[in-house]
Amino acid sequence: MNLQNIDKTTYRKHLNWVIAGSIVALLAIALSVSTLLIHLVGEPGGSNFVLNLVGVVSAVALVLNTLYRNRNTPFMSEVWYVWQLKQELNA
Repeated sequence: MNLQNIDKTTYRKHLNWVIAGSIVALLAIALSVSTLLIHLVGEPGGSNFVLNLVGVVSAVALVLNTLYRNRNTPFMSEVWYVWQLKQELNA
């Protein structure tokens, strides 16, 4: 991997947007999918742990898929580069 110069302020701003967007998306998707599943197949007084878990897992899968698909966009280029660099340094 070739080392690149990155603008630290741009990197930090983009990373903050990615983190905040991921958190909001995880919350919204997990809550909405869990609520929908509980409404459709859940038991009124029963434990709905599995349905909540399905909601969280589906939210994580959707957010990771979105981040992976957008890794080559100009907005994500510095964030993706630093993430790859950190992985290589940890290995």
